[in-house]
Amino acid sequence: VFGIWVTVPDTEEARVLLGVATGLAAATLAPVGARVTTAGALGVGAAVAWTVGMGGLGRGSSIFGALGAVGILALVPVIEWLGRSLERLPDWAIVLLHAAIVFFSTRVFGIMPETLPAAIGVLATFGVAFVSLYSVARPIERGSPAE
Repeated sequence: VFGIWVTVPDTEEARVLLGVATGLAAATLAPVGARVTTAGALGVGAAVAWTVGMGGLGRGSSIFGALGAVGILALVPVIEWLGRSLERLPDWAIVLLHAAIVFFSTRVFGIMPETLPAAIGVLATFGVAFVSLYSVARPIERGSPAE
């Protein structure tokens, strides 16, 4: 959410989302134990998309850059859906890749004057990140079905 806030030209909605995300982050820490359910995740996703759209109206490239701020959070479920696991990947590597995706999306492509090159740049960044993650992910071993 911070990446969205630093990318979109109109930050009113992004500031509200930043406050909400801070509260959610605190509530989902292990000592508190709260979690976002499927329905809640859909609501959070909708709020993020709405915030990006409203805040990025003044500069089209910022919409793509701000959506890229989701970073690795968008890639991990796809990798797992394809039957691969990232659990053996060191935490520092995941954080570093996420930071790189967010940096390039928000601070390089999100501030471009033209929308099309920004969209291509964000998609290329995600493509490189996906191929990188998929190549180091291990296949998920499925147990044999009960007979």
